[in-house]
Amino acid sequence: MNSSEIKPGERVKDVHFTEDTLSVDLIDGRTITVPLVWYPKLLEASQQQRLNWKISGAGYGIYWSELDEDLSTEGLLRGAPAAAEPARTKMPDVPMRMVFGHPEMWEKVHHKYHDFFTVLPKLQDALNGLVFAAYDPITKPQRAILNLATLSMISMLELVTLVGNGVAQGAMKILRSMLEYGINAEYLRCNPEEVDDFIEWHWVEHYKLLNYMRDHMPDAYAKLTPEHIAESEAEYIRVKPRFENETRSGKLKIRDSWCSLNLAERAIRTDFEEHYKLIYPLTSRLLHGSVAGMALHYDPDEDPHRLAVPPSLEWSNGALVGGHAIALCMAGTFSQAFGVESNPPYAELKRDYKTVWAKKEIP
Repeated sequence: MNSSEIKPGERVKDVHFTEDTLSVDLIDGRTITVPLVWYPKLLEASQQQRLNWKISGAGYGIYWSELDEDLSTEGLLRGAPAAAEPARTKMPDVPMRMVFGHPEMWEKVHHKYHDFFTVLPKLQDALNGLVFAAYDPITKPQRAILNLATLSMISMLELVTLVGNGVAQGAMKILRSMLEYGINAEYLRCNPEEVDDFIEWHWVEHYKLLNYMRDHMPDAYAKLTPEHIAESEAEYIRVKPRFENETRSGKLKIRDSWCSLNLAERAIRTDFEEHYKLIYPLTSRLLHGSVAGMALHYDPDEDPHRLAVPPSLEWSNGALVGGHAIALCMAGTFSQAFGVESNPPYAELKRDYKTVWAKKEIP
């Protein structure tokens, strides 16, 4: 299929046969009808074999596994009969080459965002150079920031991979995590005295996990050693006071996060407020699958009753702009926390961002 002419409406909706024809209903309402004689495997097959089909190729293909027949809507629309089969000869076994994602989108995404992909290697080099350098000694706040930066690098790779395969809605969900990594890293840089809360919160989450396993996963819980359970309980009791707040009734209650400030408040304290307002509400709707979130998946021109399915370029711009901005902020946070300059330097990376995304201001 021509990668420059991807039309979501040309996906397969249904397939049916008469004695002499094959008909394929498309999502956009059209029906393609072709002579069955064009496809000898289908012509010679039983009705049961003909009906044993499944949709393939991201919705643009039809595959009969029992007959080893594979048709595309692009070929059907062109009126292309099956090619005559050459005389069969014994061929050596060749390993199958598996392709994951939507390769037909790769060139299209790269062409549309050529400027971004031109500067992306520089940003990757800068982050790699910062994260994988040797630091000795290293403080607890620095260690936390280093690992948050590593998570951000991994997430940026995931985000670009999804956008490149036409699945930018998934990339937007990853952007939600990148935002939190960036806010937390900058907050810890500005408030290093709170790093112990960031680290010790692990025991609260671990204790909650063990309680969940005990109540809902008894078989898995039974495999835990008594020593492991005792250690978790002891550590929870040790750290519990640092996370307790007094309620109006005078009772003590564990707060919901490692920090006494929620994420929105931390965003304000770290000059991430603009990023938070642009990214968090939208990505949260996509992530949680509310009605508002599902509405973001609709393409009324394709089907007013069903969510649109990949691949497409929808949300690609937002995912790449946001990911680029947050990764750049992480590079700045890291450089300041460790007192080192990235290579290329942060100022050059920031100029790249402004050039690629029409000089958008970043905090």
